[in-house]
Amino acid sequence: MGAFEVKYLLTQRMQMMTEPKYNFPERTPLDRKPWCFFGGATEDERKRQEAYLVHLAGREGVELDIDGQVFISEDATVEGKVKIGNRSFIAGEAQVAMEVTFGEHCTLNAGAVVRGKVTIGDGVRIASGAQIIGFNHGIDDLEKPIYQQAHTRVGIEIGDDVWVGANVIVVDGIKVGPHSILAAGAIVTRDVPPWSVVGGNPARVIKDRRAVKGKGVSKTGELWSTFKSCVVDETSQVLERYLEPETGIPQDVPGEKERLRPWCDMIEIAAMSGSEVPGWKKEVLIEKISGFQDPKTGLCVFPSEQSEDGSPILPEPKGYCNYEVMSVGYALECMGTHLKYPVAAARDLRHQALHEQLLQRRWIERAWGAGAWVDEYATAMAFNARYHDGASVLPDLFGWLDLHAAPDSGMWGYHRAEDGLLMPVNGFYRLTRGSYAQWGVNLPYPERAIDTILAHTLDQRHFGQGKATACYVLDIIHPLWLCLRQVDYRRKEAEAVAAHWLERMIGKWVNGQGFSFHTKDGAEPNLQGTEMWLSIVWLCADLLGLNTDSGYRPRGVHRTEVWVNGLGKV
Repeated sequence: MGAFEVKYLLTQRMQMMTEPKYNFPERTPLDRKPWCFFGGATEDERKRQEAYLVHLAGREGVELDIDGQVFISEDATVEGKVKIGNRSFIAGEAQVAMEVTFGEHCTLNAGAVVRGKVTIGDGVRIASGAQIIGFNHGIDDLEKPIYQQAHTRVGIEIGDDVWVGANVIVVDGIKVGPHSILAAGAIVTRDVPPWSVVGGNPARVIKDRRAVKGKGVSKTGELWSTFKSCVVDETSQVLERYLEPETGIPQDVPGEKERLRPWCDMIEIAAMSGSEVPGWKKEVLIEKISGFQDPKTGLCVFPSEQSEDGSPILPEPKGYCNYEVMSVGYALECMGTHLKYPVAAARDLRHQALHEQLLQRRWIERAWGAGAWVDEYATAMAFNARYHDGASVLPDLFGWLDLHAAPDSGMWGYHRAEDGLLMPVNGFYRLTRGSYAQWGVNLPYPERAIDTILAHTLDQRHFGQGKATACYVLDIIHPLWLCLRQVDYRRKEAEAVAAHWLERMIGKWVNGQGFSFHTKDGAEPNLQGTEMWLSIVWLCADLLGLNTDSGYRPRGVHRTEVWVNGLGKV
């Protein structure tokens, strides 16, 4: 007998002398079918299970929290901090370790592994051979071999009523939505939407379960589930198309000169799916984008639009805000920061001066531009409230708007012979986006607004074949989405509009390139069109009740979060 064998035997004897006496039996059918325990276990088997749970809870390295009745096979490996809900089961040869929480009515079948930081909801079934690994090796320190580098734990979250098939692998950092099915052998490397069936390596959405169950999601729901996964997969490739190869400067279309908006569109598209901008460090982008803001006025202007002394050349009329403030401000928020300076041009416009500016807008013949003015002013005030002077309400603005909204149309503008309802409806979108939607204030006449918007959607001058643009469609979808958050009026008709544009535009996505701003056949994809249409189809899906998961979502200018009094997000 060699020295190693002698040492091994001595170690085993020492453990036998120090560990509590416990006789482990041979495997029983319950080790493979633990769900049979409460209905089929003998009295002796029940007593033995109770004794084993006491023994397991007392073992060194085990922190066991049991809420109700559970079964844990004596042939399973359980260690670390483990919490198990009522009527949950762990079968033989399964492994549970580190920091794991099971909800109620869960089953971990034979040979399955759950290790790391993992939270599992109620009613989850995990088949044999599945591996849910909520930790990873560090790899960034190139001076050390991998085995010496510290582990990382982001964590895995699995929702209620999920079936994890045989030999599925779920990697760290993943969220699996409720009611999903992970098909056998799937390698899950990205979040799984609720109600999804996913499979393959890497796992992709195969279909939406509700389409099969007849719960109202049909072709549209399946298209949306597949499209979301496509967007997440292709974000980096799409962005690379719009980055000038040598400088990395973003361009709205390849070969175009540098402008301010493409910088912001690029950042917003990346943020939609939690991606990084290829080739750019976040700190460098923040410095670049922040440099567009004028410290004195707080307005944002591209360097080519500045005077010789560096001061911004402002659009007429001067002294309030501009669209670039929204672009830059939201792009900075996408990167976890904000405008360095308050927007003084908006902050200093209060009370009578504000009312005078509102009265000067061309509401009758140019309601679109008038609404844009309100959007820009209200957004600048929101940035000021969140990050600078703390102003929390806009009574002057909302008082004026409520008073001047038309009770018969819900708009702030009027029908024109030359373009129908285009001006008031598009103005309604811009006005409400930055004010009512962003500040969480109820619209004065949402039902009448819905009537007007739905009437506008029938105008073939703007929505006929190949005539619509991202602007035109956004300016009907967001208002319908906003109004239906307040009232439930003509919803079916609004849903039909949303389904039409979602299905139509998903078909116009160009792999690796994105969307064109225009809908006419053969139109070249561009950065602005990609950002806007991604926001539009998300709003369509949300209006249809298809967005029950995180997935990708609009960020930046077209984000949908509401700010309460400018001080908190809901």
